[in-house]
Amino acid sequence: MQLMKQNIESNLVKAEAVGKLTLDKDFNVPDLKEDMDKVIVVKGTPVMEECECLVDRVKVKGHLHFQVLYMTQNPERPLSFLEGVIPFTESVHMEGVFPTDDCRVQLELEDLNVSLINSRKIIAKALLGYKIHVYGDDHAEITTELSNASGFECLYKKLTYSKKVVDKKDMFRVKQEVELPQAKPNIGELIWYSVNVDSLDTKLSEQEILLNGDLSLFVIYQGDEAGQPLQYLSMDLPFSGALDLPEAASDMVSVMNTKLSEVEVFIRPDLDGEERKLEVAVSMDLDIQVYDDTEVLLLEDVFAPNVELTEQTVDFAYESILMKNAAKTRVSERIRLNNTQDKMMQICQVEGSVKIDDELVTDDGLQIEGVVLATIIYISANDAHPVCSMEAMVPFSYLVEMEHLSEDDRYEICPQLLQLSAIMIDGDEVELKAQVDLNIVAFARGTMKGIESIETAPLSYDKIKALPAMAGYVVKDGDTLWSIAKRYYTTIDGIRKVNQLESDKLMPGQKLLVVKES
Repeated sequence: MQLMKQNIESNLVKAEAVGKLTLDKDFNVPDLKEDMDKVIVVKGTPVMEECECLVDRVKVKGHLHFQVLYMTQNPERPLSFLEGVIPFTESVHMEGVFPTDDCRVQLELEDLNVSLINSRKIIAKALLGYKIHVYGDDHAEITTELSNASGFECLYKKLTYSKKVVDKKDMFRVKQEVELPQAKPNIGELIWYSVNVDSLDTKLSEQEILLNGDLSLFVIYQGDEAGQPLQYLSMDLPFSGALDLPEAASDMVSVMNTKLSEVEVFIRPDLDGEERKLEVAVSMDLDIQVYDDTEVLLLEDVFAPNVELTEQTVDFAYESILMKNAAKTRVSERIRLNNTQDKMMQICQVEGSVKIDDELVTDDGLQIEGVVLATIIYISANDAHPVCSMEAMVPFSYLVEMEHLSEDDRYEICPQLLQLSAIMIDGDEVELKAQVDLNIVAFARGTMKGIESIETAPLSYDKIKALPAMAGYVVKDGDTLWSIAKRYYTTIDGIRKVNQLESDKLMPGQKLLVVKES
């Protein structure tokens, strides 16, 4: 008798941590920049550089890159910008973590404030939220079948579990060149730019993952001739591409988190040598996990009529894909300027993000509470402050219908903000509209016993003597041919033949004749 085994892998979350980081740092305005008068827009991007599992702790290292658009004290150059980096390193205590484990960190910028100390110095303060998930690489060698086991009765059970076939971090780069519309003057100085990913769609294909989306570009620039007004430009730049994933197939399920890590905009000359082109280069960090449901038959039980068997079992955990849900909900709300803000003449740009505040598993599915955060840049009616901004926060609540989801199950949410727009109602009010995509993959968690080893020994003389040569048996609720045959040290086929059974289905009260195997 030889045991044939299979390695059942389970990449389960073994530790989780949620916390916040407070960052602050002073910055001097570079010598080539104008004196600061008023901060208009502040934009920040947290970037993860390193996540390392140590003994009972996780080391997190990264930086916050921020940009500031500000009003100057020079009426001839009313706008300017500066940028800076705040590094951070944090050691998070997490009991039971080992260096061989794998960790994932999600960073979220919860608050960023830049204020003037004086016209040549600022202080930047930020609050970063983090979520850390540590995955243990657990596996169990479980018996799937017996070979060279003539005379043994084997009972099998089918297990469907999710196997992680891809677990990698990658980078996807996009480079686009755009030319200014003919009505726009040449670029003299690029004052401000903002690039965001809009409507990103990812799709698994054979041995690759396909990416399609749009880059939303907004720039403010000064023309190349004196006396020209500030110029504003908004454009959508479609992109597409593919990343090699040799293990992937179109019928698998992916969980992918994306984040812009590097954004650069350069001025380029056109064919006539005039500064009328912009080159946009972005890098997207991708955290890719691909799962495939695998079916395996496991040996659940075994016995032999003339041998005493002792099984050594082990409990192992596994996950299986419960469902994938691409939920969508729309948000809309009117936002008014406060009394200290200048009235609007024209909206230049709106950009935002979606933040999940709470998740609750209910009988009907997953209840999600969150907010849409938006920044609106507009041209004001105040000549002293020609460009202003306003912040908006729109809460939303949505029930994602997911049958059979329980609190013990695991799910991944990849929210995305689409079709964000701001419509000016009047000089004091705008209507903000957006679509929130909630791409969710849920995994059912389970545990099962598996056979690790089997020891054999001759059947004791006392047990052989006590076994009846023939016995009548009345079927009870829950009985099967397997359980009856094992109890009387006979065979399933023997019970079928003696009782002339056409089906293995038994009914309570049914009478059977059980004959001992010779």
